[in-house]
Amino acid sequence: TEPIVFKTKDATKVKLLFDIIPTYSGSEKNKIGRAVALLPSVKKTIGSRRMNLQGDVCVPIMSSNLEVIGTVNFNFLVITPFHHPNIEITSRQTYWRKVSSTMLIGHRGLGKNLTSNKSLQLGENTLPSFIAAANLGAQYVEFDVQLTKDHVPVIYHDFLVSETGIDAPVHTLTLEQFLHINPDKARDRGYKNGANRDSLDDLTIRPRSNSFAPPKRSLSTGYAGTGNEEMEERMKHTRDFKAKGYKANSRGNFIQAPFATLEDLFRQLPEEIGFNMELKYPMLHESEEHEMDTYAVELNSFCDTVLSKVYDLAENRHIIFSSFNPDICLCLSFKQPSIPILFL
Repeated sequence: TEPIVFKTKDATKVKLLFDIIPTYSGSEKNKIGRAVALLPSVKKTIGSRRMNLQGDVCVPIMSSNLEVIGTVNFNFLVITPFHHPNIEITSRQTYWRKVSSTMLIGHRGLGKNLTSNKSLQLGENTLPSFIAAANLGAQYVEFDVQLTKDHVPVIYHDFLVSETGIDAPVHTLTLEQFLHINPDKARDRGYKNGANRDSLDDLTIRPRSNSFAPPKRSLSTGYAGTGNEEMEERMKHTRDFKAKGYKANSRGNFIQAPFATLEDLFRQLPEEIGFNMELKYPMLHESEEHEMDTYAVELNSFCDTVLSKVYDLAENRHIIFSSFNPDICLCLSFKQPSIPILFL
């Protein structure tokens, strides 16, 4: 069934009426019953920045004599407008349709780290990995974006940050807590000197070279099971680590790099490297599978925060959005006209 789409100036005043009529009655006046749903009361937010992931809404169908004769199950999504001075509709919005050759995209940079790979690996979803992928010819780099508790877009693949030593979802950690798990000494020094917490722009030294090179940042090396005992000891009781025996950016024969924010990537990676941004937003079944609470960052707030950062910093960089979550894809498609969206 195709979704019903309509616009309203005030979603808090919307009433949905479900009238049940006989198929062959010949008139809508012969109603068997009616169900009524007041949108603000059937799916409430948790504060201004959190929402329940419970999807379907069930309302009773009442007959003319006020007896319950059935129920109606439905789902709905309220999408609020997004405004930004840099939003425009130009020829750039169709650049991706004009590409005739296959594009090379570096998945999480140089690819997923594997314990079976005995060669030295750069930590996935990190700045050094993205830069190395570009040096090897990648036109785009793909990475996963989530929001911290204080609404800062960060780069992290899994929903649970096992490096904390507990099963902590990304959206329950502040940016400071998230970055402290896998710290960067240069970044920490910058905080003490009052640098912008979302960026490393003032903290790195750019190399004089025609090739892309990683900034001078604190890196650590190790091998899962031998060289990183402290991290493994911290993670050994977490759900993901017990199930998989590893975590991204800390498994296999690797060079471990600090966690990064979305702003770090915009400021540190050359503009000619395109971004394939996968927005990680849990669906209800994923939340249940990971034994997380069934709430997340409010959907519009999530999308607006990421879009604001993109339109603030993208300039001429090519961007592609992608997500496994259909609500994220719908939200992005209604909020902006110029960046293509892939439903995975």
